[in-house]
Amino acid sequence: MKQNYRFADVIISAEFSGNYIKSQCREYETCLPAVTNIEITPEDIVFEREYAKKTFPDVQNVSDGYLESVSFHRNLARELSTYGVVLIHASAVMLDGTAYLYSAPSGVGKSTHAGLCRQVFGNRVEIINDDKPFLRKTEEGIFVYGSPWDGKRRLSRNIRAPLGGICLLNRGKDNVIEPVLFKDALPVLISRTYIPSDEIHAEKVMEVLCSLSEVKIWDLHCNVAPDAALLSLNTMNDSRNDSGLSV
Repeated sequence: MKQNYRFADVIISAEFSGNYIKSQCREYETCLPAVTNIEITPEDIVFEREYAKKTFPDVQNVSDGYLESVSFHRNLARELSTYGVVLIHASAVMLDGTAYLYSAPSGVGKSTHAGLCRQVFGNRVEIINDDKPFLRKTEEGIFVYGSPWDGKRRLSRNIRAPLGGICLLNRGKDNVIEPVLFKDALPVLISRTYIPSDEIHAEKVMEVLCSLSEVKIWDLHCNVAPDAALLSLNTMNDSRNDSGLSV
């Protein structure tokens, strides 16, 4: 089947065989004309199955539909880099129209922290994406977009918001947040961003990541109490606005 999608304001035409992608990406369908095409072939699915066996040997009986989605995810991230778009491993929340990223290795608690933000600030906070949002560099600045690759809780919305700050999240007994120099944060961000294997597209991704030097980045050590979310969003929002933020 063939369907046009709008990801991070880039229209792509996708060709695939199963219903997995159709269901997963339903909210991103569009009738607008595509600027590029991605075709997932049977050979792509074979590649993803062999790659999964080598990388995750304990994973068994993965469906062709899921592997087709993985291949689409991989090819899409590479193609979108041409348009200044990257896919980053983070939870993206939006407070009063501004997006903030919480990035951490799997299992550290970025989804838990995003949930605390929603708990503390109520309807003022929306979760844009709970696992792999898009970032796009534009002439107006850097924007965060939802994506259909949204983690175990399947939390995402097809919206965009300007990026206001990034938190590198770590577990801690106490809640402490400190600014991070971009040169120290960049290697961490690189490790949590999909980097295509070919040099041309990898350079495009690096251009976007280097543009994050314009954004304030923070190192956050925190527990799972609501005060942790209050501290992180207060700090990032106050630093951006020079104004107080009350719950």
